[in-house]
Amino acid sequence: MILSMTGFGKGEFNKNDISVVTTLSSLNSRFFDCKVKLPKRFQSFEEKIYSKVKDFCKRGRISIQVDFDLSINTNDRIEINEVKLDQYLNIIKKLETKYDSIGKMSMEGILSLPSILEFDNSEINEIIEDILFKSLKIGLEDLNKMRKIEGANLGDDLKKRIKFLLSFLNEIESELKISLKDNLKKYKTKLNSLVDDYATLDENRLLQEVVILLEKKDITEEIVRLRSHFDLFLNFINNNEPIGKKMNFLHQEMLREVNTIGSKTDNITISHIVINMKEELEKIKEQVQNIL
Repeated sequence: MILSMTGFGKGEFNKNDISVVTTLSSLNSRFFDCKVKLPKRFQSFEEKIYSKVKDFCKRGRISIQVDFDLSINTNDRIEINEVKLDQYLNIIKKLETKYDSIGKMSMEGILSLPSILEFDNSEINEIIEDILFKSLKIGLEDLNKMRKIEGANLGDDLKKRIKFLLSFLNEIESELKISLKDNLKKYKTKLNSLVDDYATLDENRLLQEVVILLEKKDITEEIVRLRSHFDLFLNFINNNEPIGKKMNFLHQEMLREVNTIGSKTDNITISHIVINMKEELEKIKEQVQNIL
């Protein structure tokens, strides 16, 4: 089953009065692009989150939001960052010396400065990390469920498109059989018209020239290759591996064969069928770009 790159997932995990909610949204992209929005408390886990999401998602533009609720009393686990505090106090002292109008900074104001207070408890940090990545795992699994649903819908649509293309190809083959005799007669007439009125053209030579013209216009090989491409494309739809890039390449090959048929033929009916095939291939292109 193919997977869509578009999806949404949410994971929530609670333990020890700590709750973490991870939401993920994914859009199509040729490459992997991940943006993570984390509370300051979780910023040290950003690289690990990125790595796990990349292994899971492979491709796509992924946006991640992490929120948490810490209900337990952590006052006894808060420490002062003395290095930062000294740096701030030095700056405050210089400002007070230079500008008389600046009043004394309160203790509350000092404690509210960035990075002054830190959580420094390895036990709590380990618990939080465990809860965070369990929440992430649930969110990724939820995202994958939606990707499977979207992928199944894409697969059904692509099967329908390939069915249309096969019916068009059958029409081309039928038209070729019908027009073969007419083409032979048409080319013979055309060659005769190019010969001087008083000259005579050997019948065998005439047939040789007609065969050469017919071979140049022959589209049998393109039809055979197209059928092979259609069969392979249908096999891709039932593949459980990330297959979007291969499907995109195969789509280009199908379009190349259809364009060749259009350039070779001078049959107006086949030319019209080629236009319909190109229209279906354009719809397939739009769908394939959203497949993982």
